[in-house]
Amino acid sequence: MKLSFLSKNLLTAFLAIVAIVTMNAQSGTTPAASKTVPTQAAKPMPSGTDEYKELNLTPEQQSKFQQIDQDYAGKKKAAREAGNNAEMKKAREERVAARKAVLNAEQVKKYDEIVAKNEAKRAEQSQKRQEIEAAKAASKGQQAEEKAENKSEKATEKAAKKSDKADQKVEKSSNKVVPKEVKAAKAAAAVGGGK
Repeated sequence: MKLSFLSKNLLTAFLAIVAIVTMNAQSGTTPAASKTVPTQAAKPMPSGTDEYKELNLTPEQQSKFQQIDQDYAGKKKAAREAGNNAEMKKAREERVAARKAVLNAEQVKKYDEIVAKNEAKRAEQSQKRQEIEAAKAASKGQQAEEKAENKSEKATEKAAKKSDKADQKVEKSSNKVVPKEVKAAKAAAAVGGGK
């Protein structure tokens, strides 16, 4: 029984493999051949691919956009490294103007919508960053206050301990002084009482 069950499973597996190979042979592909290797013609578009699709750019326009984007990337990098936000904004504006020069009137309208949407996203992200930085600063300020408060409490405790020690010393010396005074008074009374 076990042998017949095993042989049925092997036969089923063999038939499945033959079916897969046959189907691949009929479609003219093999598992290795189904992987495509990108060529220069199938080169993926750079960032802004969605913009390209929305604007229905011609290949010539796409090429010009790519050149504009390369120029912009260099300016943006230099401005970012210098920490100059005004230069980054200027470079963005120059890129927008250069791109608009490549577009027709209908594409310019769509592009203006895309730019407005991107600017709104940029403003939102900037506001979120500022809120996060403000929260971090507030947290650091609160931590500094807590640290100062802890130091103050420790200093107060230390001063209280010193004061307690000083009080104990005074009390001990007072206890020693009192018996001397008592002895002196007794001695004076004895001298005075003995006359």
